[in-house]
Amino acid sequence: MSKRTTSHNLNERYEMVIAILEERCSINSLIKNKGISKSALKSWIRKYNANGIEGLKESRGWKVY
Repeated sequence: MSKRTTSHNLNERYEMVIAILEERCSINSLIKNKGISKSALKSWIRKYNANGIEGLKESRGWKVY
């Protein structure tokens, strides 16, 4: 079973996404400074654009398709 959590809390994820969207920071600089993968960061941006801050909350269950 995979680990489905992150070491970054909701507020940290939000701040990183907003910094990128407001062009205060680049994706590459956050990857280096925060130790996060590019795919995770892009996923957070996609989720934020789709669902706002609710999209950045960690899932506690499996989605039913």
